[in-house]
Amino acid sequence: GGLPADDVIEPLTRAVAERGRAMAAADYILQLQALHRESRRIARFFQRYDIWLTPTLALLPPPIGYFDVNGSDVDAWLEKLLAFTPFAFLFNVTGQPAMSVPLAQSRAGLPIGLHFAARYGEEGLLFQLAGQFERARPWFGRRPAATPGR
Repeated sequence: GGLPADDVIEPLTRAVAERGRAMAAADYILQLQALHRESRRIARFFQRYDIWLTPTLALLPPPIGYFDVNGSDVDAWLEKLLAFTPFAFLFNVTGQPAMSVPLAQSRAGLPIGLHFAARYGEEGLLFQLAGQFERARPWFGRRPAATPGR
């Protein structure tokens, strides 16, 4: 099957799809094996530790339009995205349970999350932890300022 028409797909999405279609099957398998090796390496870390704590993001939430989907430079977009989300990305790749909890706020009230990851099958531990945090520091009613000053 071909790609959707230009008027129904963003240029960046098209560029990512075209890159994927151009990848040789052997290269795909090599990349997949590298991801599996990394997943096993991270799993070994959790044989010793229960939780891995990081910030959720490397930057405060950016303004709308920060990630331009109208360009077609996949490498530049990925570099910008990974610089923004270097922590959660690892667990998206390995498939381990993880959660982001909005435990802090910027001066303007923007959420600042803490990211917790656990070993495979330990979603319950994360739910227990989230419940404890929400009871100690509720976040449901928090709202950012109308015009965030970051």
